[in-house]
Amino acid sequence: MSGSSQRALRLGTLAIALVVAVWVLGFAPRGFFSGDSGVKLVQAYGLWSSGFSSRALPYDHELDPDERFFPYQRQDFTRVVDGERQGTYSVTFCALAALVLGLLGRAGLALPALLGAALMAWGMLRVCEQTRMPTGPALAGIAAALLASPALFYSSQLAEHTLAAGLAVCAYALIAPAPTDADADAEPARAGRAAAAGAVAAVAATFRPEGYCMLAALGLAVAASPGLTLSARIRRCLGYLAGSVPIVAGYWLLNLATADTWDPLVSANTRPDKVAAARLTNVLLWGELPGGTRPWQWLAAAALPALVGLLPERVRGRPLAAVARSLAAVAVVVVAVRAQQLGSGRVLAGLFSVTPVLAFGLLAGPWGPRRRGPWLCAALFLLQLAVLPSGGNAGGLQLGARLLMPAVPFLCLLVSFELAGVDRARAARVWPRRVATAAALVLALASLRGLSVGMPQAVDITAKGAAFAQAAHDAPASVIIARRGWESQLAATVLLDGKELYEVRGSLIPLARALLARGTRAFAVVAREPIEAPLDRAHRLRTVSATRGWLDLQHVVIDGP
Repeated sequence: MSGSSQRALRLGTLAIALVVAVWVLGFAPRGFFSGDSGVKLVQAYGLWSSGFSSRALPYDHELDPDERFFPYQRQDFTRVVDGERQGTYSVTFCALAALVLGLLGRAGLALPALLGAALMAWGMLRVCEQTRMPTGPALAGIAAALLASPALFYSSQLAEHTLAAGLAVCAYALIAPAPTDADADAEPARAGRAAAAGAVAAVAATFRPEGYCMLAALGLAVAASPGLTLSARIRRCLGYLAGSVPIVAGYWLLNLATADTWDPLVSANTRPDKVAAARLTNVLLWGELPGGTRPWQWLAAAALPALVGLLPERVRGRPLAAVARSLAAVAVVVVAVRAQQLGSGRVLAGLFSVTPVLAFGLLAGPWGPRRRGPWLCAALFLLQLAVLPSGGNAGGLQLGARLLMPAVPFLCLLVSFELAGVDRARAARVWPRRVATAAALVLALASLRGLSVGMPQAVDITAKGAAFAQAAHDAPASVIIARRGWESQLAATVLLDGKELYEVRGSLIPLARALLARGTRAFAVVAREPIEAPLDRAHRLRTVSATRGWLDLQHVVIDGP
C-alpha cells in the first residue's frame, strides 16, 4: 500500500468514526433502549459508591429489609449472594462504566460503547493496512460496519456489545497475515503478537459471554494461520493461550470469590430444549416472526451463504459457481425482505433481517490466506451461537442481533476482500467480480431498507424511555415508584440524583406506610389515573399533580398529621 493510499484510508476511517461520534454525542436520544442498560447502570453506581468494595446493588434495606419492593428483580438480572443482591452483568464492564460515571456523570454514559465503535474502526483499519487492502473496498467495509449496521445505534447505549466487537477485531488485527508473510517462522515476534491477541480477546470475553465463543474462534484462526510449519503453528497457539488463559482464569476466580459462580450472566441463563433453541437461533438471525413460521426453513436460508462460500477455490471462478453465489445472494435478499415484512416485534431484530449484506461476507469463503482468518472467526462464532443459544429470550428487545455483534466487523472485512478481489486468481476475477459487485449492491440496498425500518423504531423507543426518565428526574419527590420491572430499569438514572427507586406490583399501601414511618410524605408513581386512597385512619394518599407522557407519573402526597 502506497503512502497516499494509506493516508486516504486513515483519513476516511477517521471521518467515519467522527460521523459515529457526532451521532452519539449530538443526536442520539439520552435514554435506555433496553432495560438491561438500567441494571448495568445500577451495578456501576453501586461499585462507584462503595469504592469498588462491594458488588451489592444499592438499596435502602432499613426501609425494606425483606426486599419486597426491590426493583429490576427478574431472574436473569439479579441474584442473591451471601445475603446481598447483585447484578448479573460483567463486573469488568460495570467497573469501566463506574469510572466514566464517577468522572463525567450522566453525560459519559455512552462513552464505553463509543469507545467500542472506535476500536472497531481502528481494528478494521489495521487489518486493511496489514493485508494491503485497496482504499475503496476497505472504506466500504468499515462504513458498512459502523454506519450501516446496528453498531451505529448501540454505540449510543450503555452496553458492552460494541466493546466486545471492537476488542475482537483488534485482537485479530494483531495476527492478520500480510501478503508477504510466508516466512513467518523467521519472526519470533509473531508468537508475542499471538499472546497479545489472546489477551485482548480474553478481555472481550470478560465483557460479554459471547466473547468466549469469539475467543475460541480466534484461537482456531490462529491455529489455521497460513504458511506456517508445525513448530511455528504450535508456538503461535501456545502464545495465544499464554495471553488469554490467565485473564479468563483471573476473571473466573474473581467471580467465584465475589459472586459465587464463574460467570453470573451465563449462570443466570438456562439452555432451552432443541425446538426452542432453533427458534431462539432463528430470532438472532432473522428476528421475531409469526408463530406459524417454521424455524428450520429460515435457519437453512441463513446457512446457505456459508455453504456456497465453502465451494472449493478451483471452481469458484467458473460460471456455475458464480450462478450459485448469485442465487444464494438472491435467496438472502428475498428472505430478508420477507422477514422485514413479517417482523412481529416492537423493533426489527435479526442479524440478516436488518443487515443482509453481512451474508455476503459468508459467501466470500475462507479460500485465501488473507480471508481465511476473518471467515473462520465469523463462521465459527455464528455456529457456536447457533448451537449454544443464550437463554430463554435470545437477548430480548434488540435492533438486529446484539449478541452477534462481534461477527459484524469480520463479515464486513470479508465484503471488502470480495469486492477487492483479494486472494483471487487473476483469470478468475473479471466476470465473477462483476457478479459479486452486483450481488453486494443488491444486498446493500436490502440492508438500507432493513436499517430504515429498524433504526427509527429503536430511536423512538429510546426517546420515549428518555422522556420518562427525564420526568422522573424532574419529579419534586425523592422517591420514584415503578409498577413494572422494565419501568424501574428505564428510570434507573434517578439514582444519580440521590433519589430512591422502588417497584410495587400490587397495593401501594405497605410501601406508603413504610415511607410515612420514615418521615417521607411524597412520592411519584407510574400510573394513568390519580391516586386517591386511605392509608390509615389519620392519613390518606392524594395526587396533587401529574406528568403526562408515554408513561404517566402521578405526584402523590400523604395527607394527615
